[in-house]
Amino acid sequence: TQYALFCHTQSGKKHVCRICDHKAPSKCSLNCHMKSHSGEKPFACDSCDYRAPNKYSLKYHMRVHTGEKRYACDYCDYRSDKRSNINDHTRVHTGERPYACDSCNFRAANLRRLQIHERIHTGERPYACDVCDYKARTGFCLRSHKKTHTDDKPYSCLSCNYKGRTRGDLNKHARRHTGEKMYACGSCDFKAGSSGHLKYHMATHTGEKPYVCHSCGFRSVTKTVLKMHIMRTHTGGAYACSECDFRAVTRSGLRDHTRTHTGEK
Repeated sequence: TQYALFCHTQSGKKHVCRICDHKAPSKCSLNCHMKSHSGEKPFACDSCDYRAPNKYSLKYHMRVHTGEKRYACDYCDYRSDKRSNINDHTRVHTGERPYACDSCNFRAANLRRLQIHERIHTGERPYACDVCDYKARTGFCLRSHKKTHTDDKPYSCLSCNYKGRTRGDLNKHARRHTGEKMYACGSCDFKAGSSGHLKYHMATHTGEKPYVCHSCGFRSVTKTVLKMHIMRTHTGGAYACSECDFRAVTRSGLRDHTRTHTGEK
């Protein structure tokens, strides 16, 4: 079309937004961008109340209703409505990790994963729990944490009566039955049933103990061990009995103590 030809002739030039620093590859792209400032959304969806600033955004939105996923992985059955998702996914098969951390040797398959990793170094935890003071590095971690405030345990073990709050909890528990140890040490033949156990083991090779107690200088391989140290050494237990003044270091310890009141065995 003449409109497409016009857009093509404008490509390669720098078109700068007068309101912000956005630079567009064409006059057409700049016009679309300007609608983000004006709030103009003239393109309406026929299936819902969604309105878009341009035809492309509307066409992309329509896949929500049609379920169209036109991009396919060459290695498996995975499909996506975004080519960028396919590019990121394909690296699962190829092992390519082009995104490198500036602070350590970590490499990521996609930029988003690198940005999340970098929060380990910056200490950034942008996702806050609205029930307690907990803050998480990712939305997924926050959603998992919130389940600790409820009694809902929808994931049931097929081999025993165990119920888990998350699928991850159930998978970790299931390895007790299967004996599966999927986390392998790169320095020896050791295999662990969880990433936490592997990390603890790796310290036998590196000697690294990054978690420090500010009260006595005690150093730990994991944050969990440090928390246990603080509760046992510098404070009373975190789990209080509702029947007496007893406080336990662990939830299981409190359960064991509670049986002295109930008579349960």
